[in-house]
Amino acid sequence: MKYFLLLLLAVFLGGCKHNYYLFGRAGDPDPVDYRRILLDSTYELYVRKVVRVGEEGNKDLESKQKTRRSKENPLIEVEYLLLSDSNNDVIYFSTLADKFQKYYQQYYLGDGYVNVEDFETICFGTRQDEHTFIFTSGDTALHSYDTWTWRKDDSGGKVLAVQEFVKGEFQLFIPAVQALKDSIFFKRVGAFSIVHHYPTFPLNENVIPIQDETIHIMQDGGCWVVYFVFTQPISNGYKKIKFLDNRIPFSPETQ
Repeated sequence: MKYFLLLLLAVFLGGCKHNYYLFGRAGDPDPVDYRRILLDSTYELYVRKVVRVGEEGNKDLESKQKTRRSKENPLIEVEYLLLSDSNNDVIYFSTLADKFQKYYQQYYLGDGYVNVEDFETICFGTRQDEHTFIFTSGDTALHSYDTWTWRKDDSGGKVLAVQEFVKGEFQLFIPAVQALKDSIFFKRVGAFSIVHHYPTFPLNENVIPIQDETIHIMQDGGCWVVYFVFTQPISNGYKKIKFLDNRIPFSPETQ
């Protein structure tokens, strides 16, 4: 399955094209939710950022020890991790590929803003213990799951290893240090907001937050759908954005 390995080690070669659908004009009935996740004060945001170093396109993590974003070292990758120790919730957002390695350098809103416009996949997991996250496949017949070995301190957290299980049996162990010559570092962020913003200037305009700090999960024909409701219309009167099951590889039911 190697899903997280591919996400975390990916070289971003695709283009920037959104993967969601707009729906929900004024007056439309709300869907029936399977579950709502209220992002209360127990949730902490962690951000992983990668910058390009040199003309050869080498990459380096942006952390307190590593290369900082600058004109010479543009930001080329962003990932988000939401954790609630109290609720044992883990939510991982991968973002769209940046083919020309300019998008995030130009349109990244800052560490405190999680822009739904950029989402590629949404992965739901659980905190098994202080150092272990588990993500279960949406295909229950496979009984497959991935685990992360996690360590954190005041500045952030690191994914030290990813393990893969298929039909409940161990398949693969990948030390992050061996694969990357570095741990997978996520910087801890203070206050945060999930928002929508089209890639336009100025950056501080038309930044629309989600309503009630809530992520909505529903089922449609037996498939998972994750959607976000915004405080005002985003485009053509639509206030909601949904991601279909092909963007939700790990089941939210297991949270």
